[in-house]
Amino acid sequence: MRVLHVINELKVGGATRLLHDIVAHQIRQSVEVGILTFRPHDDSELYRSLAAMPGVRLHEIEGKTYSFRTLREMRRVTKEYDVVHAHLFPSGYFAAIAGPGKPLVYTEHSTHNRRRDLAWMRPLERMVYGRFGAIAAISEPVADALRAWLRSTRINKKIVTINNGVDLRRFSDTAPVPTPEEAFGRGGKAILMVSRFTAAKDHQSLIRAVPLLEDREMFAAFAGEGDTMEECRRLADELGVADRCLFLGRRDDIERLAAASHIGVQASHWEGFGLTAVELMAAGLPVVASDVAGLRDIVGDAGILVNPGDPSALAAAINRVAGDPTLREELHSKGLRRARDFDIAATAEAYLNLYRKLSQA
Repeated sequence: MRVLHVINELKVGGATRLLHDIVAHQIRQSVEVGILTFRPHDDSELYRSLAAMPGVRLHEIEGKTYSFRTLREMRRVTKEYDVVHAHLFPSGYFAAIAGPGKPLVYTEHSTHNRRRDLAWMRPLERMVYGRFGAIAAISEPVADALRAWLRSTRINKKIVTINNGVDLRRFSDTAPVPTPEEAFGRGGKAILMVSRFTAAKDHQSLIRAVPLLEDREMFAAFAGEGDTMEECRRLADELGVADRCLFLGRRDDIERLAAASHIGVQASHWEGFGLTAVELMAAGLPVVASDVAGLRDIVGDAGILVNPGDPSALAAAINRVAGDPTLREELHSKGLRRARDFDIAATAEAYLNLYRKLSQA
């Protein structure tokens, strides 16, 4: 089987991590894989790892993303593959337009996007989603939200849930365990949040929670980059906690950072799946997360859930976990068990079965 994955770009993020881990599994199953992108990639470990995988072909369409040339080039590439699997917007639109005649799969990654704020977009969205043979939602809340948006019995029948997964092996071997000084360049107890700085993520609540932490050795470490990062830096300055908020930027060593951390936090306004929450649990960290769809279902009782957008509740939960060794050990054990429910091998195999089903239809 020859599978072409279509994604906007290969920048560090949840969708790219999922793609990387799925492709690694597909290669081991003797699948020929291509990856088509439209924008410059990050020179990241993720990209280098994908480029080094035997049998993976990288196709880059340069120039304006929205152009007839892009569609023409995409049609040329898709002819070489048996299945086309698109991720994110606008890649899904391009695949729907350029890929007729091929089994088409789309992965829906979020419970919300700006298009759903515009009722006039619904007919267009129905047309686009209707061209896919199958739509894989990364969690049940994502599937429910998409069905509610499309309101189409015909298309909704194509929506299946394939939970995101994590390569648990990445977190099982971090020996020797780094010290906070080695991982973060400073001593103390790190509260680690791994998320791109976007409107969906609630970095601000964790920053506002820092002055309320009882243990003065605690500091917040943010791994990620994005549009709201400078705003968050300014907030830390205004609150006088800039010295207790580390903005690490893009990092390829999340396993190492997690191994050197004390508590993991995933604060979000909305969430499709909460992949980094699974990673934090897989690393053995006690996790505090926002009580929103996409996190609530993933974390469950393996972590502490707090109301979103509530810095006081977030600080109280962190203080509770930090001050109770028995609770930390309980969450450590529960988190490890819960993470095993989201092994990437099961995710990747579910996608292969979906490809086979569409190819035989």
